Amino acid sequence: MSLDHIIPRSRAPHLRYDFSNLQPSHYLCNVAKGSKTN
Repeated sequence: MSLDHIIPRSRAPHLRYDFSNLQPSHYLCNVAKGSKTN
């Protein structure tokens, strides 16, 4: 389990530590997603 940024850090670096921009994610799914949005 890991945390996923809903809006990727590369697109919104100011939301890096904003809890409202985080969601739980399976680690391998998160890695595969990369910088793509849902």
